[in-house]
Amino acid sequence: MSSDLTPAQRLAISRARLTQALQDPAWLILVQRWLQARSKAHPPTPADHSAKG
Repeated sequence: MSSDLTPAQRLAISRARLTQALQDPAWLILVQRWLQARSKAHPPTPADHSAKG
């Protein structure tokens, strides 16, 4: 089915899906939870900052 679409049509569908996803705050909540869990699992230390620079 997707092979029947033109590149312009696929782009329009992608943009519509992105717009719809951004209107739903669930993705933001999931990203925030993931970032919080990640920061708790590996808190930054002063050594981490000096090793990067």
